[in-house]
Amino acid sequence: MLCSTVRQILVNTEKKYGPEDAVRYKISKNEIESKSYTQLKNDSESFSNVLKSLGELGKHISVIGMTSYEWLVTYFGTVNSGSVVVPLDVNLPAEDVCDLIARSDSTVLVYDEVRKDVAAIAKDRCPQLKTMISMQQKENDDHALSFWKLLEENRGSFDYDPDPDQLCTIMFTSGTTGKSKGVMLTHRNVAENATCLEMKIPERTVIMTVLPIHHAYCLSMDILKGTSLGAVICINDSLMRVAKNIKLFKPEMILMVPLMIETMAKKLEEASLLPAKIVKSQVFGK
Repeated sequence: MLCSTVRQILVNTEKKYGPEDAVRYKISKNEIESKSYTQLKNDSESFSNVLKSLGELGKHISVIGMTSYEWLVTYFGTVNSGSVVVPLDVNLPAEDVCDLIARSDSTVLVYDEVRKDVAAIAKDRCPQLKTMISMQQKENDDHALSFWKLLEENRGSFDYDPDPDQLCTIMFTSGTTGKSKGVMLTHRNVAENATCLEMKIPERTVIMTVLPIHHAYCLSMDILKGTSLGAVICINDSLMRVAKNIKLFKPEMILMVPLMIETMAKKLEEASLLPAKIVKSQVFGK
C-alpha cells in the first residue's frame, strides 16, 4: 500500500499487527528480546512528547549509533512529530561528526555510548546544540539526559499528521568526491520510495538488517519497507557475527551490497566441498 508519510507506514502496520513482533535484538550472546509494533508506536510517540517537553518540536535532531531499538524509536518519534532527523555515520571521526551536527543546525543529539567521544566535545564544537540524550545512560546528569528516563516521564500518545511535503530527514552524502552534502528529504520522498516498490515479499517476513542504518538503502528498505510489510526486523549487532546471528535469528531475507555478498561467496567457496561454480550459482543465481 502506497504511503505518503512515515507516520502512515507505522500507524497502518500497528493497526494490523499491533501485538506481533516488530524488532528483535540480542541482549546477550544467545538471548533475544523483542518489541511489538504497538510498543514501537507507543515508544516513538513518547519520544515525540520528549521533544515537545524540551521545546524542540520542529527542530533538527541528530542521531548517531549502531542499529538499535532506541535508534528506531528516535527516528520514528522525531519525524512523526513534525521534526527533522539527521542520521549520522557512526564510524566518522568525532570532529567530522561535530561538523555535520553544526552544519545541519541540530539542537538535539541522541547518541549511543559507543560514540561518547562525540558527546564529550559536541557542546563546545556546536554552539546551537542545546540537549544531549544518551541511549544507555540510566539517570540524567549535567552532561546528558537518559533516553529511557525521558520516555518514562513523557508517556502518552502524540497525535500529529505530517504534511507529505514536509521536510523529515537530512541525510549526508559520503563525501567521496568532496565535502559531504546534506540531502533534504520530505515524508513523501522517503515514504513513497519505500512503499511504491513491489518486492514480492510476503508480509511478516523475518528480516535481518546488516547494513549501516544511516544509509538510505538500509533505512528505506530494511526499516521503512520492512515496517510497511509488518516484517520482523532482526538487528545484527556486528558484521563479525553475521553468520552466528543468521543461526540465532533464522532470517528469511537479508539485504546486502554486492561486496558483502561476494565476500560471503568467497568464504563459502573456501569452506565448501562443492565446486566454486556451483557455490556461485547458489549465491548469485547464475
